[in-house]
Amino acid sequence: MMKYDGSMHDNFSIAWFKLAECVNRGEKERAFAMHRLLAHSINDPALVFQLEGDIALACKDTARAVEAYKKAALKYSELNQLDQTAAVYEHLFYLLPNDFFICENLVTLFQRKKNSSKLIEYFPHFLNFLSLKSDEATLISTTENYADTLEKEIIVTFYEDILYASWLDHGFEGLKKYLVEQIMLHYLAENDDTGLEQWKDRLAVLRPDLIRYTQ
Repeated sequence: MMKYDGSMHDNFSIAWFKLAECVNRGEKERAFAMHRLLAHSINDPALVFQLEGDIALACKDTARAVEAYKKAALKYSELNQLDQTAAVYEHLFYLLPNDFFICENLVTLFQRKKNSSKLIEYFPHFLNFLSLKSDEATLISTTENYADTLEKEIIVTFYEDILYASWLDHGFEGLKKYLVEQIMLHYLAENDDTGLEQWKDRLAVLRPDLIRYTQ
């Protein structure tokens, strides 16, 4: 993705080497000066912002890193480069785990990419954020909308990861009842009586307080 004239190869390589040296020594201003020099040779504005974020983070300037990563994610998104967009947002979520906007973008991206494992990983966090400003009916309808996009082979895992989330330990009885019922309905639809009984046994160990919803 980086394009530059072959005659500039030596100077370009030296610039990268000097940049790495500056970062390793913690010389933030010199590192950013080298970054500005290199930016002219990188034909990818999203990568330029991402590199700025990496430099800032290495120099312990988290605020600047976050802003640069956000700009990088936006640029990647504009270019419809979903893999790169998701990678940057995941890095941002690591830095800002309490940011609803970042988590929402991750869930939306992984739904678009049909990356079920990543969607399952981030959805409980997203629903937790949503619970701070929405009623249970909205939580249930949102869960249902995303569940409809998943393969039936992984739907139990999707529901379970929400059901066993720590933020559901207190309250949200309507949501917990819905999740238990949906898991049971899945096993019944598959005529999997053995699977259903095994799941009930597992529930009795992990969340005995929810057994009442299986009756």
